[in-house]
Amino acid sequence: MKKYPFICGIDLDVEEILDDDKCVALSRIQTLISKLHTDFVQPSLKYQLEQYDADTTHTVFSITMAPVAYALTEKSSLGMGGFSYYDLYHSTEGKYISHFNVQAYGCYDYATFQSIVQLGYPANKVVFGMLGDEFGNASLFANAMTELQCIHHDFSTLKGAILWEYGDTHIDGVSWGQSVRRVFNCSRRSHLSRSLHTNDIIIPQCVMS
Repeated sequence: MKKYPFICGIDLDVEEILDDDKCVALSRIQTLISKLHTDFVQPSLKYQLEQYDADTTHTVFSITMAPVAYALTEKSSLGMGGFSYYDLYHSTEGKYISHFNVQAYGCYDYATFQSIVQLGYPANKVVFGMLGDEFGNASLFANAMTELQCIHHDFSTLKGAILWEYGDTHIDGVSWGQSVRRVFNCSRRSHLSRSLHTNDIIIPQCVMS
């Protein structure tokens, strides 16, 4: 991380059942998160303190997760890996999760976000994700922005929004970013960051720069 300071986190997208058709054990995810915290988060905190005066651009390493929306709307719902995000979030390791990049397949709406918050996930822990090929025309896209605006109006601490697989649609990433920025109405300049290896764009609520 000292050599490549642009690496500022890892997103855990657990979608596969094991080869023997068994679910991924919650304990395995907890162990992974715990080790990531020990090996990356704690050193980045230490480095930030050591270099505070000399390097104010260094950020603390973040651990995020990318569950499908339904995994966060009910206590009994399991993610695509077969473990409970509710149990994970309320465990010791849950506090190490910076935020959730929620994949809202077919449910990019106010009701879904409200259900997530009502189950106990703070709005500032949720980046609400829309799948690109579900919003391939202007009307659908406008509806999605209206939903996002209503969400941000009632949950002003919403962490952000993410668009994934935009390369498979007619959505222009720059225009999307501008639309989301207008929804969030940031008073300070925000970043639009693109994954190096995927067609994902994420707009944090207000990233200071």
